[in-house]
Amino acid sequence: MNWLLLTCSSVIGAIVILYALWPRMVQNTKIRAIAFSLALAAIIVPAGINYYFYSDGDIENTVAATMPFEYPDLGDTSWKGPINTSTPQSHDTMSMSSVTARLEAKLKQNPNDIGGWILLGRSYVALGQPSRAVSIFEEKVEEFPNNSDLLLSYGETLTEINGGNVTAKSAEMFQKALNQEPANPRAGYDLALYEIQQGQSEEALKRLNLLLKAAPGGAPWTTQVKEKIRSLQGKQVGENTMKQPTKEQVAEVSAMAPQDRSDFIRSMVDGLPEELAENPDNLNGWLNLGRSYGVLNEWPKSVDAYQKALELSPDDQNIKLLLEQATAKANTQ
Repeated sequence: MNWLLLTCSSVIGAIVILYALWPRMVQNTKIRAIAFSLALAAIIVPAGINYYFYSDGDIENTVAATMPFEYPDLGDTSWKGPINTSTPQSHDTMSMSSVTARLEAKLKQNPNDIGGWILLGRSYVALGQPSRAVSIFEEKVEEFPNNSDLLLSYGETLTEINGGNVTAKSAEMFQKALNQEPANPRAGYDLALYEIQQGQSEEALKRLNLLLKAAPGGAPWTTQVKEKIRSLQGKQVGENTMKQPTKEQVAEVSAMAPQDRSDFIRSMVDGLPEELAENPDNLNGWLNLGRSYGVLNEWPKSVDAYQKALELSPDDQNIKLLLEQATAKANTQ
């Protein structure tokens, strides 16, 4: 815009010079040459000065640094449930990359704004630059090692980058946050997810129950905690009630004829649908039923069982894969 205004003013200046000297230009060729030279200089000199002292990038950076920027308010810091790692949408019409650049410029002027650094890290994840996000979090965690919100956000961002897998580094961040705030429900829930993925269901169940007991009245995050507790309890019940074959039975089944093997598996399955009807939260029971129906080549029933399991644990990628495989085989029957 500045370049356009400068060009327009230069052209207008040249026209004024030509207009003022026009009567003499008609009669005197020397004056005509001088007039044209002055008009040309009126255009070239300002443009040259603009090019020499200001590049496009410098102008853009100057404007970006001086324009006011308000990043989205992080709102109430009390935990409302499992974190939503999607970057808050700006009400500005600028592209997200532009908004992120302005936020980073603003933070250079206010480097102690931890909420802003957290938002910047999440924004880079949304922009597909996870390595940049990790670098920001690592730098700020080293600078502010006792800030629980920063520690939790770093751990949750690592979990998101790794496709929902709570890594050991993430768990380390969650534990440090919990050490800072032992009653922080967000840290407790995140650590429970890590324990679940590590096969430590009993530890996770104990931690979640403690969270629920300590929850203030009307806390919005209790719904997610209760769902996770029901899922874990169903899995434990399934482990205790599902009829499991002994090693000797497995060896015998391996040596059976195909029809005899099917009869044996069906004897293991008989009665399980009725048990699950009485205890529909038995996650492991539904999984075992789905696998058993698959061995019996009854894939539509297998699909139904896996769907029930997925309802109990909607974020479980393994169950989703089993359901997809069973559905594909059911569609070929």
